[in-house]
Amino acid sequence: MIVEETNKYAIQCMNNSASSSRRHQQAWKSVTKNELNTFIGILLIVGVVRLPEIRLYWSQKDIYSNARINNAMKRDGFISILKYVMWSKSNENFQIARAISSLSS
Repeated sequence: MIVEETNKYAIQCMNNSASSSRRHQQAWKSVTKNELNTFIGILLIVGVVRLPEIRLYWSQKDIYSNARINNAMKRDGFISILKYVMWSKSNENFQIARAISSLSS
């Protein structure tokens, strides 16, 4: 369900936005169950190992980088899923996520 709703929401957002220069929006491809499992695993690591910015987990600097995260998924793929992930079918959640998405754009 989460995979389907995430893909549906991403397509809706892409269709609703005119043209976007953001790389992760242009490169969207449907997320798979395995990718979503990897994404959730990364979220668990990020919840334990705190860094000031999400992009730092993929940094080239040894002080920040996390080899497991770096090997599991590319940064832009993670950010794409993070932007569009939908945890339920609820229309209310869709509207909340859309509002949050517009604030972060």
